[in-house]
Amino acid sequence: ERFYQAVIDENVDFFGLHPDYAHGFYLLRDALKDNPSQYAKGQVMGPISFGLTVTDQNGRACLYNDVYVDVLVKHMAFNARWQVEQLGKVSDPRSRDRQVILFVDEPYMASFGSAYVSLGREQVTAWLDEVYAALHSAGAITGTHCCGNTDWGVLLNTQVDILNLDAYDYIENMALYPVELREFLDRGGAVCWGLIPNNEHIFHETPKTLAKKLRDGIRLICEKAANRGVSIHPDEFASRSLLAPACGLGPSSIEIAERTFEVLAETGTILAKG
Repeated sequence: ERFYQAVIDENVDFFGLHPDYAHGFYLLRDALKDNPSQYAKGQVMGPISFGLTVTDQNGRACLYNDVYVDVLVKHMAFNARWQVEQLGKVSDPRSRDRQVILFVDEPYMASFGSAYVSLGREQVTAWLDEVYAALHSAGAITGTHCCGNTDWGVLLNTQVDILNLDAYDYIENMALYPVELREFLDRGGAVCWGLIPNNEHIFHETPKTLAKKLRDGIRLICEKAANRGVSIHPDEFASRSLLAPACGLGPSSIEIAERTFEVLAETGTILAKG
């Protein structure tokens, strides 16, 4: 009752992160106060991954419980909105285009379509779009990251603004979804290429080799699309691309993390020159 009353009342603060459980968020917020930026990025676990991880009293994934699934989707949506409000307060007040980007991370989407996850495409799309719609209403840019391979067509068909994939290992798989990718680009979507390895491979790559890998991957995507009668030109990605590490750097050593960011900046400079 308390939960749904907070939803009805639009009480976003009810869903805020507690410092004991999200210390990093408060460090980020404080850092942005001293160093305001045009963009600020937050993240929340997506309803699919959260619902498959957290179980009910019978040990069953909450995503398969009709009551709990509605609760967890709304909880994620409102918690994400709370982050947007918090980060919006500390973005650069001098910028008229200041913006909050909120990522809805879905690592468990890598299991979508397997025998272990029994979910329909329509269900997944509806749950994700409910979170995206809440974020769009709060004025945020939405993104989703999946750290493994998945059915990219499902995510491309949602209302997400930025699709983030591990392009170091899986960029070729995007070539399987030319129709969905064309529609995604047509509605203004952008791709965040997780090109920079976040493990020991970072010491065996250079910015030049990684830039070539991305260019070759995009060229392959466009060629495969053309073979299926879909027109996608490599130049379209020049203004529709972001660059990122392949996945989060939390498990990485400090040495790997520092090198990853160095290579990320250098690779971005090379690609920006065309």
